[in-house]
Amino acid sequence: MLILDQPISLSEYGQLAPVGTLDTVAPSRGKTATVFTVSGYGLTYNPNANAPLTTISFRERLMAQSTLVNLNSALNDGFNLQTQGNGQGRGGTCNGDSGGPVFLGTYSSNVVVAVTSFGLNTLCRGTDFAYRVDTAAVQAWMEDTLGPELWAQIAP
Repeated sequence: MLILDQPISLSEYGQLAPVGTLDTVAPSRGKTATVFTVSGYGLTYNPNANAPLTTISFRERLMAQSTLVNLNSALNDGFNLQTQGNGQGRGGTCNGDSGGPVFLGTYSSNVVVAVTSFGLNTLCRGTDFAYRVDTAAVQAWMEDTLGPELWAQIAP
């Protein structure tokens, strides 16, 4: 969460998901592909782990789609969203994407359900985790931090 000294105006804003939004998609795992769009400014290219120049970041906003894996496991505990991206330009997150939004469905939905946190694999592929923002605990913390006046402006 970032609190600015002055308001800014953008053509569009992401919308914070209501509490429990992801709880409604959990039963569909394995039956339908629940898609998320992840976004960040992290690692863009890794030519070869043994090459002298192993990582490059072009510092441009990248987006990719990932699919739901799990909401309840030892690494999730109801606070993380676990997704699967294949990397190499086919989805997922990369080093440096932490803090970027995770949209439910496509980017055009504007519904932010989580914030990219960590991944288990190198080279921008594999299993990714994002901290859920659709939980009562997180939204209570946001309301506490922002205060009632600012919270009323962004509350879902």
